[in-house]
Amino acid sequence: MKNKWLTGAMAGVLSICLLTGCGASGETAGESVNQAGQSGASSVSAVSAEAEQTSAESDSVLTAELAEDGLAASEYVQLPEYKGMKLTKKAEKVTDENVDSYINDLVPSREVTDPKQEAKNGDTVQVTYVGKMDGKAFQGGSTTANTLTLGTGKFSDDTPVFAKGLDDEVIGMKVGESKETELTVAEGFSNAALVGKTMKVRLTLSAIDGAAEGAAAKKGDTVSIVYVGSIDDKAVDGCVTPGTPLTLGSKTYIEGFEEGLVGVVLGETRDLNLKFPEDYGSSDLAGKECVFTVTVTGISSKEEVTDAWVKEQTGGQLDTVKAYKASIREKLEQEAEENALETVRSEAWAQIRSGSVFVKLPADVVETGASAYDTDLNNAAASAGVAAEEYLASMGISTEQFAAMKEEYGRNYAASKVLLNALAEAEGVDEKSEEYPEEMKKLCEQYGMEEKDMIETYGEETVKQYLLTQIVMNRVLAQAEITEEK
Repeated sequence: MKNKWLTGAMAGVLSICLLTGCGASGETAGESVNQAGQSGASSVSAVSAEAEQTSAESDSVLTAELAEDGLAASEYVQLPEYKGMKLTKKAEKVTDENVDSYINDLVPSREVTDPKQEAKNGDTVQVTYVGKMDGKAFQGGSTTANTLTLGTGKFSDDTPVFAKGLDDEVIGMKVGESKETELTVAEGFSNAALVGKTMKVRLTLSAIDGAAEGAAAKKGDTVSIVYVGSIDDKAVDGCVTPGTPLTLGSKTYIEGFEEGLVGVVLGETRDLNLKFPEDYGSSDLAGKECVFTVTVTGISSKEEVTDAWVKEQTGGQLDTVKAYKASIREKLEQEAEENALETVRSEAWAQIRSGSVFVKLPADVVETGASAYDTDLNNAAASAGVAAEEYLASMGISTEQFAAMKEEYGRNYAASKVLLNALAEAEGVDEKSEEYPEEMKKLCEQYGMEEKDMIETYGEETVKQYLLTQIVMNRVLAQAEITEEK
């Protein structure tokens, strides 16, 4: 498992993980700017906000004198007393549910085509539903349905209906009503072999645009419907409203929803009489009774986890489900312990960082960080096909604001390096430290690379900084008072 705390360093910019104490994210300044371009979100501002939060803890970063490089570490920063710092480590407990969920993700699914096979806990069903309260469909209580104007024979995207008379069957129905009918597959249907055949169609009317409460659909109305068309009890591609996937037993929906679908078969519609919990997020729905008309448009079932499956999955290393579950539990517990330790590392760095006083910062390192930030902006703008100024303007950031952000990032970049050097000097850590070869070996194993390839890929200085940080923080934690929280 790669070390999440400083994975970002191996992407080329060590400092962002250190200056924000956000090790688990591993986000670099470059990734932030690029994400801003891809998502439209102002991630540049987010990085700036993180830097400002750090600066609020230590304003000296923004006021430190810029000096030449090469001074003794103590001339740049005054470290707080960090030996004996109090930290708390809490590893998440691994439950049977965690183990089963992990294994379930590894087990392949197969689409159920047998119309008599019932859905069970752990199966994923595709569902369409209409929720009604006091007989009236309510906002947010329905899946996306297909829209058509009755009498036109076409859906809203101008696609012809798949069966003759489909829209005529909807005339007279009320919102929330379901019916089953038989229709003939229409000319022009994508599967020519089915044209003219009789199809069973189950319909549910989920909405009528602009209609009064309780009104019946009439010719000319634009309606939303959910449907399943089947031949020989098998759903037909192109005749099923796309459903919402739901894994039974996942407790994703309100109580009773998933439980009410255990035992359904493909194409079945059920009315579920339920009640929203009192603490439901929407006050309009909290504690209210409702009816969900649910149609199952697809079922995928997981293979059964057997001793034979385990043997095949592990290449014969394990041959029973019990042994396999035990091995997965051990793996998850190890990961939980590693994650807890990473959190402690971040907490320790944050404490030291916030308690440090920065007297001077090396000007050339500040410029290196600022230039990297500037380069990332230009790269992101180029990817978007616009000028840097236009790119910033699209996010509501002026060139003056960005200049301030860039300088602040550069200062925090330098501060992180200065702080690392000061801690390394205080702990007597350098490339000759006895832990260095072992940390290098661990790093290469984590990334599956030879040492020379690691250095060629990420650069000698980046690898060195990463390893020194690992060694320094290991020594810091060895001198801390760490309380294990259960």
